[in-house]
Amino acid sequence: MLSAAERAELAHWAGGAVPARVAERARIVLACADGVSHTAVAADVGVSAEMVLK
Repeated sequence: MLSAAERAELAHWAGGAVPARVAERARIVLACADGVSHTAVAADVGVSAEMVLK
């Protein structure tokens, strides 16, 4: 579960305020926090399911 402040910061990062790799991880965390399955997150972000699990 993410606080409102954490969610806002991650959304800012996911928007490209940080290097691409960090933005990608922020998108993964946000999607997982929303209850999206690992497989769906992986497909949406364009990474392997193993990467999402890490």
